Amino acid sequence: MGNSIHTLLIINPGHFHAALTLKKLHPAISNKVYVYAPRGQELEQFHSIVESFNQRPIDPTAWKLHIYHGEDYLDTAIRERKGDIAILAGRNDLRMGMIHRLHSEGFHVLADKPWLISHKQAGLLKKTLSKPQPIAMDIMTSRHQVSNRIRKTLTQDPQVFGELYVPTDGTPSFYMESIHCISKTVNGKPLIRPTWHFDIEVQGKGIVDIPSHLVDLAHWTLFPDQTINHERDIAIKQVKSWPTKVPHETFKRVTGYRFTEPLQEYVTENVLEHECNCSIEYTVKDIPIHVRSTWILESPTGGGDTHHSMVRGTLSDLITRQLPEHGYKQKLVVKPRDKRHAEDIDKALRNALKELKDTIPGVTRSIQRDEFIINIPPEHATGHEEHFAEVFKQFITYIESGKLPPEENPNTVSKYTLLAEAQKMEQQKKHEK
Repeated sequence: MGNSIHTLLIINPGHFHAALTLKKLHPAISNKVYVYAPRGQELEQFHSIVESFNQRPIDPTAWKLHIYHGEDYLDTAIRERKGDIAILAGRNDLRMGMIHRLHSEGFHVLADKPWLISHKQAGLLKKTLSKPQPIAMDIMTSRHQVSNRIRKTLTQDPQVFGELYVPTDGTPSFYMESIHCISKTVNGKPLIRPTWHFDIEVQGKGIVDIPSHLVDLAHWTLFPDQTINHERDIAIKQVKSWPTKVPHETFKRVTGYRFTEPLQEYVTENVLEHECNCSIEYTVKDIPIHVRSTWILESPTGGGDTHHSMVRGTLSDLITRQLPEHGYKQKLVVKPRDKRHAEDIDKALRNALKELKDTIPGVTRSIQRDEFIINIPPEHATGHEEHFAEVFKQFITYIESGKLPPEENPNTVSKYTLLAEAQKMEQQKKHEK
């Protein structure tokens, strides 16, 4: 890494994800951070979270926030140019336009998902990412989950995993389900969500939101270092969506407000029909993939957002579980397809885990019935909140090197184009009924 010192601009933080990118200091980043946003609860929450990082007793940060208040926050940030990196995590409906404008003005951009909520924004996405400089990247925290990193490595091991298995019964080679909680705790405190989180005209429908992580993880795992062309490689098979019923008392506890006017058309008997759940079945290079995202009202006791997945190989299936009996901690399991090959797979698995000693030391395996459990040392099993700092660190590495991996921009275009088209298909299907 070079000796460059970069300065951050936080543009209308809006979402707690913007604050989480500042959970750790970075030697290449000035501790002066310039924030541009209108006044309001979202800015106050951002400021509160960052100050909690500064004041924590262990490994405190030292961010010095310089805040500009005003509705002309974007114009002012561009005009003043007090930094070279912009971080965006605010309203989803405005994000793609802001990314494009900041990028075209010469700022590096690190932006939360989703980058678009409608297929109408796809043109701006393609235009922005057609240019390799400045660097523009979305915040894909799931790539930094250690079990996902190990799973990706194992899928490339022909003696553990074999090759991708393509079932003939219509089931997928890759399945992943994500269950998110509307009411949960972040940084040790109850999460306050903006009211627009529940407005599909601002937040977007569920099809374009959480599935951006799931689709990204599927493509990153199954097709490492490969470019995915949406028109040539992707075919959507089936899309479904359905709402979660959010009672008024839950909405008020999470936002601090009553149902706002834009939401009234979706409210019946003081319950909001929140259009946030979805299932997408599609293929990439003829490999069948199924992603599913659902929202529940409350975090289970001792738990939070959970993920379950399976990647099917000709020798073994790689399964991720997050169960209450394990304290909702992710467990990665290698399950041989044929018990007769279990001994050979075990030997290859132990060798594969030894190869990880430089990047993820201390990983072992244990045997439970006919499965191999991957044991990850606690110091590597970091949670979702920690991964934002890892994404940020990777982003700075790309800026310092002057480029992203060659597949990143085209694959980001393919990912969001897939989701936008899936949403369009679902809308057309509902209109035909």
